[in-house]
Amino acid sequence: MLSSDYSWYLTLADCEHLSDAAHVLDLPQPTLSRKLARLEKRVGTELFDRVGRSLRLNDRGRALAEAIREAVRSLDRGEEEIRRLMDPEIGRIRFGFMPSLGPWLAPRILRSFLSRHPRIDTILSQDTAETLVGQLIEGSLDVALCAPDVMPDLLGDLRVVTVHRQAMALVVPEGHAITNRESVDFAEVAREPFVAAPSGFTTRNILDRLAQRAGITPRIVMESEALATHAGLASTGIGVAVLPVDDPSLHVPGAVFVPLTAADTREIALVWNPDATKVPAVSAFIRETVEEYGEGGEN
Repeated sequence: MLSSDYSWYLTLADCEHLSDAAHVLDLPQPTLSRKLARLEKRVGTELFDRVGRSLRLNDRGRALAEAIREAVRSLDRGEEEIRRLMDPEIGRIRFGFMPSLGPWLAPRILRSFLSRHPRIDTILSQDTAETLVGQLIEGSLDVALCAPDVMPDLLGDLRVVTVHRQAMALVVPEGHAITNRESVDFAEVAREPFVAAPSGFTTRNILDRLAQRAGITPRIVMESEALATHAGLASTGIGVAVLPVDDPSLHVPGAVFVPLTAADTREIALVWNPDATKVPAVSAFIRETVEEYGEGGEN
């Protein structure tokens, strides 16, 4: 039973008199008497000591009154939080992104949006694309920035809009034979050792497709989920890497990016659960980000 159903009890506890409480509540006194009788039967004890025609709140009655008051305070806090969440200028956005997007694209999008809506609260998290999609589906995340091609079967009813496409480059150490080239065909380096992401990651999918077209199985000497690790190791000559050319966080000392002639790109998308758009702040974030960065319609 909701705490608001007991408002009459709090009035009676304050008045400690049936007639006075009935007058305040604008109820017939017999109706109020029956409500009290049903409540005392429900909890299994008398809540007032009867003193003549008056009532005196006893210890059990005071305990119940305080519990109801706390429930009302909690309900008031909940209603206030709902009003805050539904205010388009002071609401909350739970935004997740892949770690490789944390140094550049995610802050760029957030900076643009928050410059227009500085009072909106953002709760940020970063994880793999698969984990982010799972959180969107279960409702613990509102919107995510990730590479959706790694899990097309998991997207279900989620909405997907591409906001960026990254051209790919071969990353080699200074002094490598191709460092002075404007571009390179993957087949020319297909038999070199590679530093790559584990299977299922977008950059690994791209590497595998390039290798398949070249008719070889890539020789992976190191797997890491961190793209910056790929760039760092490529700069040492341990292995070359296939990485996005426009990610500033990957351009480490000693690493040379030579664009690939292949048209393969890494697709970055804004992904969200349609239910999340019922919150005005989230709806505004999605709408404005898609307007600013989106390249096409929703999937």
